Amino acid sequence: MKAVTDPAEAVRAQALEVLGGLTGDPRARPLVEAALEDPSPTIRVAAARTCARLCTSPPAVARLVDIAIRDEPFSNALWARASLAAMMKRPDTSSEARAAIERVAIPRLQDGGSLEERARAALLVADIGSPAGSEVLAAAARESTSTQVRLHALYALGTVGDARAVPTLAEILRGPQNDLVPYAYDALTRMAARGVAEAKPTLGAYPGPRPSQPLPPPL
Repeated sequence: MKAVTDPAEAVRAQALEVLGGLTGDPRARPLVEAALEDPSPTIRVAAARTCARLCTSPPAVARLVDIAIRDEPFSNALWARASLAAMMKRPDTSSEARAAIERVAIPRLQDGGSLEERARAALLVADIGSPAGSEVLAAAARESTSTQVRLHALYALGTVGDARAVPTLAEILRGPQNDLVPYAYDALTRMAARGVAEAKPTLGAYPGPRPSQPLPPPL
């Protein structure tokens, strides 16, 4: 009742997360899946977070993909993406989560939408191990107005980027020292470990400070 009717968004959001996240009661599933369509971003992200453990229906999974691509603020998109990653590890939802990303996100890479949305789609595509969004990720690393998007794009390039991404990473290394530089270096290091030959000489030519250990995914 609190999750549906309480006038305070914070109470409704907490009730959703308790229903699904702590108790894991499958009777809460329809309520959580319906809340993915709520007009409030606070409620949508609570539902998206809870879906990691509870959601199963194909429409709910597809809605999570849509939230990961289009929702604001960006933190909502990241939570939806994290839930999809968790669902890909669940035996009951792994196939549907991957299929939804292939069905919804891959076409968005070339649909003429904003770079921001195409970058978010490319992040999801990278999460399924596909390099199909590498060029979009490289463009986002160069041109996005959001530092968060650029950091996530750089990290994903370390996982799926190929030789076409090396000039972008080299350009960031040659630029001013900022939060992007360690992630560009880390991406090149992981690309070199995957056998991208062009990454190694770029790393060798970089004269600046280097991360002392592999970087975690950006927040």
